[in-house]
Amino acid sequence: MNVELMYWGYSLAESSLNVPAHRHHYWQSSFACSGECVFALDGGRKITVRAGEILLLPPGTEHALYYSSAAPYRSYTFKFRCDRPVDERVIHLAAGARTQALLGAVDLLMRSWFPPERFGDPCGAVVLPEERYAAVIEGLLAGLLDHELASSSVRPWLDPVRAVLRSRPCLTVGDAAAIVKMTRNAFSARLKRETGLGAKEWLDRELVRTVRRYLEYSELRIGEIACLLGFPDVFALDAFFHRRTGMTPGECRRRSRD
Repeated sequence: MNVELMYWGYSLAESSLNVPAHRHHYWQSSFACSGECVFALDGGRKITVRAGEILLLPPGTEHALYYSSAAPYRSYTFKFRCDRPVDERVIHLAAGARTQALLGAVDLLMRSWFPPERFGDPCGAVVLPEERYAAVIEGLLAGLLDHELASSSVRPWLDPVRAVLRSRPCLTVGDAAAIVKMTRNAFSARLKRETGLGAKEWLDRELVRTVRRYLEYSELRIGEIACLLGFPDVFALDAFFHRRTGMTPGECRRRSRD
């Protein structure tokens, strides 16, 4: 995903700066450092963004901004374009360890790379095409947006199963269902509905993807990969991988490096 930052701002906004309803053709994000702001969206929906939270509005979303006089809103604002097809979801990330890490990274990058004279300017600053200082934030925005828009396709409810698969390749469907506190039938039915795959087929596919990553991007010997992933020996890994892909782990590694 490619992101082009068009505008940025870091300022303190009070109720006298309330913004009437409007919409635009680019993404807008708000990284809240302190205070709070109410974003009134089309359809009557309201989102209150408080310190430590992040809001991303997709292109075409009508919104008005109402700042609090009791708790002035200090935030980083970014307006940007990206080459990903428009997704209509508004992304609101509640305060937590991840948002605090992102806010800390944004603050450090901004203060290290961006023109210091524009901080605190209520008008913000546009980014001209030849000004490449914005690239560090463009990369962060691209990663954040890609992660959040992909969340529905990667199915976070399966993350605990993926984590166990890293060390237990012989995980049964019943084991996987128990990890996410579901019956075997309910687990299999949901997987089939969401992925089109049978449960055993999905488990094998996930393990093959992990093995491929190690073969292609690590320098571990194949026997070490087998041990790391919990196979009883290298022959068991060879048999599993050949059965699922039609080639041996050694062949896969050689092809990836030709």
